[in-house]
Amino acid sequence: MNYLIIMKYNIHIFQYIFPKYRDFLWTSLDKKFPNKVFLYSKWYLLIIKLYKEFLLRKKKQIVITDANPKLFFFHLLVKINPQIRTIGFTQFCRSKNYFKKLASLIYLFIFFDKTLFYYAYEREKARDIFFSKNFGFFNNTVENLPKKLVEKNINKLKKSPKRSLLFIGRNTNKSNLDLLFESLEFVENDLKIYLIGVKYEEVKNKLKNISSNIKIIFIGPLNNLVEINEIAINCHYGIYPGDVGLSIIHLAKLGCMPIVHTDHANHYPEYYSYKYINNFPTIDFNRNDPISLANTLNSVFVNGFKHMHEKTYLDILKIYDDKKMSNKFIDTIKNHDN
Repeated sequence: MNYLIIMKYNIHIFQYIFPKYRDFLWTSLDKKFPNKVFLYSKWYLLIIKLYKEFLLRKKKQIVITDANPKLFFFHLLVKINPQIRTIGFTQFCRSKNYFKKLASLIYLFIFFDKTLFYYAYEREKARDIFFSKNFGFFNNTVENLPKKLVEKNINKLKKSPKRSLLFIGRNTNKSNLDLLFESLEFVENDLKIYLIGVKYEEVKNKLKNISSNIKIIFIGPLNNLVEINEIAINCHYGIYPGDVGLSIIHLAKLGCMPIVHTDHANHYPEYYSYKYINNFPTIDFNRNDPISLANTLNSVFVNGFKHMHEKTYLDILKIYDDKKMSNKFIDTIKNHDN
C-alpha cells in the first residue's frame, strides 16, 4: 500500500556525491515524506540550514549522512545540537585490526542515534564487538528493472551465451581495468567487451597490444536502465577485474554471471553478501593475475562455462529488491519521529 507519512520535522540528507543509482531511494523517501526531504552535497550548507531552523525555533530535524569519520567536524556540529536526530549509513570497518574496528563502532555509537550498515551480516559482526540496539542495516542494492526488462533477461538466459562480456563501473584503481586489458593479450578466439562508464580517451594507451580478435565497445557514462539493459541483453557474463562492490549486484540483476577475483578480504560488503551469505554463483580468477583471468575467460568462452540460471536470477531480484532498501530507511525515519 502506497501511503503518505505526515512528518513532524524535516529530513536532511548529506552526501558528497549523489550517485544516479540511488535516485530510486531519494525518490521513494520524497514520496513517503512529501515536502520534507532535502538533499545537500555541501555540508556547510546543511549546517547553515539546521542552525537557521534552530534559531527560528523549528524543533526536531533528522539528518541522514555518510558516517565516515573523515566528516568528524560536520558530525560534531550536528551532534551538539540537541534538536537533531542523526542517522548514519556506512560499511562495517574493513580493517583486520580489532581495536580499529572497536574504535569505529564507538565513534558510530557516540555520533549517531541510529547507524545503518549495508547488510545484516555487517550489523551482526558489529554487535559481536560492540553491542548496540542502534545498529541496523539497509540491504544495499541498485534500482529494480521494469517487468518487461526482467522478462527479456529471462529469455536471454534460455539461449546459448554469446562471446561477449559486460563491465559496469568507472576507470579507477579499484576497478583495475588495466588487469583486464593486460589479460586480453592471452585470450584466444573472438571476444566482444562492452564497457559502460568508461571512455576510450581514458584508456587508449592501454590498448596497444590487444589483438584484432578482441573488440572493445566504449559506452561511456550511462544511467538509463532501458539503455543499459539493451546492452546487457548481449551478455551472459559480467566482469569486474578489481575489488568489487555494488557492481556485482548490478551485473547480477542484469542477468550477467559475475567474473571476479577470489580474494574476498579485498572485496566490498556487496560481494560477501552475494557470494557467502546468499550463496549466489560467480566465476573466479586469482587477484591481480592477468594469466589467471585470461585462462578463466578462455574457459568461459571456449569450454562452454556455466551461466546464470533463471531460478538464480529470480532469487537475486527478490533478495536485492530496491523496495527493501527504501523501506529500511523509511522505517528508521518513522521510528525517529517521536
